[in-house]
Amino acid sequence: LFANQISIEIPNNYLECKLLMYNDAPLVRISDQRFAQLNARVLAGGVPAGMPKEFGRIKGDFYFLPRADTNQDVTLYYYESQGPLVNDLDFTRAMIYAPGLYLYGSLMQAQAYLIGDERIPVWAAQYREIMDMVNGMTDEDEVGGSTVTVRNTY
Repeated sequence: LFANQISIEIPNNYLECKLLMYNDAPLVRISDQRFAQLNARVLAGGVPAGMPKEFGRIKGDFYFLPRADTNQDVTLYYYESQGPLVNDLDFTRAMIYAPGLYLYGSLMQAQAYLIGDERIPVWAAQYREIMDMVNGMTDEDEVGGSTVTVRNTY
């Protein structure tokens, strides 16, 4: 983010923001209404440039308040879209790390057409087991390596 720059473009594969940081300091996402109020003050000259503390989204851009007064790095951690599967060779990370999700998920969706098939509970158990594994991997990626902190209660 450059000095006096007020926004950055959101990546094309963006789904949802997990964390947005300016110079390694986390920014707070504010509501559209609050952003409109603060932005009106900025445009009227009532808010000087400084270190951004908050951000809002307007269409395809993140806007920062107050606007930056120095050049600093902006870091965005976000959930990304895997995109459509168009060609025979297209794949997603889930297909690489947990292909069973597609297999057993498809079988579970087809159970309405497989009335009375005794294998349905087995497929459901396999699907749940793989989904739990994937969720566990995701949780580990999110918090793995972080320091456990216990605060004194006195």
